[in-house]
Amino acid sequence: MQFLQLSEETVDQRLLPLFVLYDLRIVYAHLTSAESREEKFISVCKRIGLDENCRDNKVIYDVIIDKIISMYETIIGH
Repeated sequence: MQFLQLSEETVDQRLLPLFVLYDLRIVYAHLTSAESREEKFISVCKRIGLDENCRDNKVIYDVIIDKIISMYETIIGH
């Protein structure tokens, strides 16, 4: 219930890893122009705290996985 009482901004921050994961799906599915993909990739990296030029998928996904785990732990109260 505590999660439901958070502000909209806080909820957006808590759910950020899911939004980032969705954006990566768009990037890798090539559903946009090359320029738009690059802009989205830069945005993904910045939002998860990586250098905007990082293109190491293992690093990117490791960070996202850690953030998703943290998100779920926060939601369930651990």
